[in-house]
Amino acid sequence: MKPSYSTDAFTLFGQVETFCRAHKIQPIPLHYMVSYEHLSGNHPQLSEEINQHTSLGHQLNHSYITQLHQEHLVPESQELVEGAHQVREVIDNLLTSVRDSNASVEDLTHSLDQGMDELAKKPALAKLEQVVSNLLQASLNAKQDQQKLRQQLQQAETNAAELQQQLQQSQQQAITDPLTGMLNRAGMNHHLERLRHLDHSQLSLVVFDIDHFKQFNDDHGHLLGDKVLQVVANQIKGAIGEQDLAIRFGGEEMIVILPETGLARAVILADQVLNQVEKINLINKRTKQSLRSVTLSAGVAQIQPQEPWDDLLERADQAMYRAKNNGRNQVQIASA
Repeated sequence: MKPSYSTDAFTLFGQVETFCRAHKIQPIPLHYMVSYEHLSGNHPQLSEEINQHTSLGHQLNHSYITQLHQEHLVPESQELVEGAHQVREVIDNLLTSVRDSNASVEDLTHSLDQGMDELAKKPALAKLEQVVSNLLQASLNAKQDQQKLRQQLQQAETNAAELQQQLQQSQQQAITDPLTGMLNRAGMNHHLERLRHLDHSQLSLVVFDIDHFKQFNDDHGHLLGDKVLQVVANQIKGAIGEQDLAIRFGGEEMIVILPETGLARAVILADQVLNQVEKINLINKRTKQSLRSVTLSAGVAQIQPQEPWDDLLERADQAMYRAKNNGRNQVQIASA
């Protein structure tokens, strides 16, 4: 059951302090902000994720709290705001140029009409010269404005291409975990929409979890803990194909989605990752000492006909916990 928290700021201050102490969270501003927003009840999705994470026995470490902050509390990307402003500016400039161009064309049309009227009156030479001069000036004005419009259109095309690239980069940043370079949960959901349209008969899922990660953080600190996360993430990303997805699901738990891989091949891949990670020799740069080997526990599941995504993930997650309970550093296959 979700705990009831007071919304009074002074009471919340004490609750945040108690919460941080209970979960061994250092009271730095970022940690305080995420804890405060969780306890205030203002962000239900944030609170749901924290409650689920802690109920499974996972630690609220710095890297995980940073991930929560990025996914739930960071405001709209400044790049996107600036991009929207630039789009509006380009459109405004183009509209101004088009209006000017239309005005000059209307002036030319009016001059032509006037010229035709004057010519119909069989004007004297001086009057004829004035008519021709007016037509020439109107034509030059129209030509200049048309050239200006052409330049504006060319510049708009260049600006649009640059903005498209910037927005694509911003979107990629929004769905990527900054520490590991893996997809974050928002990125996973983004790609799951695409995967729903594919043939899922061979889709498999692997859930990896770093063994004794809390103890590693306690013994060596969060900076080395973050390094471990990066090393493990690199091994996982290096083992999968271009069509596969690597996700940092939360804390020290990472997921691989294999759209075109059967169960047997997924188990082989998981075993390869476990073996490669165990061989890694980590060095504490400050003490020059070798650290203990890092091991993973993994659960593998292949999707069943009409199986919802959440059920597939739950089966793989349960297999991973079975690997933990059976001694860790092993792969378990999910029950059907």
